[in-house]
Amino acid sequence: MKKRLNFLASNLSGKGGTETVLIMVLNNLIKNRDVSLTLIDEPQDKNWLQKLDDKVSVNIYTGNNLVSKIWFIMKIFIFEKDTNYISLSPSLILIANKVRKLCKKKYKIISWIHFSLKNQDMFDPGKLVDADGHLAISSVIREQLLELGVKNDEIMTIFNPMERHNAIPEVKKENYLNLFYAGRMTFDGQKNISELLSGINKIKGINYHLDMYGSGEDLEKCKEYGKKLGINSN
Repeated sequence: MKKRLNFLASNLSGKGGTETVLIMVLNNLIKNRDVSLTLIDEPQDKNWLQKLDDKVSVNIYTGNNLVSKIWFIMKIFIFEKDTNYISLSPSLILIANKVRKLCKKKYKIISWIHFSLKNQDMFDPGKLVDADGHLAISSVIREQLLELGVKNDEIMTIFNPMERHNAIPEVKKENYLNLFYAGRMTFDGQKNISELLSGINKIKGINYHLDMYGSGEDLEKCKEYGKKLGINSN
């Protein structure tokens, strides 16, 4: 009998790419096995949850009391039976491992991190080593896991899914480079739009144009930086 898969996540806004990936993956897996999604924090926007298959069990912590939140998390690992866990949160991996040792449980813990493990201040990458296996969404994250001391055979590289669309016909222009960015407008950190703009500012000898689609609290800051670099016409 296949064990239930419980996907664990925290700090989801409801509008990011991680939510899109979860919808596609969970809706596909539910066809062949029992799947649940547990959110440790209530998303600001819950509309994306409506896109999940009705058979996907969704559990959300909605309180604001630290003690009740800890108990909510502990119950996940203490009382669920025949379940393995895929965690998008490093902190939950650490808790799951401690509960497993204390209560002598036999469930498996798999990490599935959707951010680079370096150049970020969201979590301590060292917490990931407590997982039994790792799903890497890119070859870069795979290398970062190896650098942490994770064994090669404990890592499986599985790129994020995407929907199939008809390709846009290619328009070729001599000596012309067309660039495209779609995502959250974050000036530095994970997305680092400032580095993108600084990089294309160094393009010399060819015509180029960058199209950017997205939103975020740094949108105006990114626009101002483009003006400062003098690349608005591109």
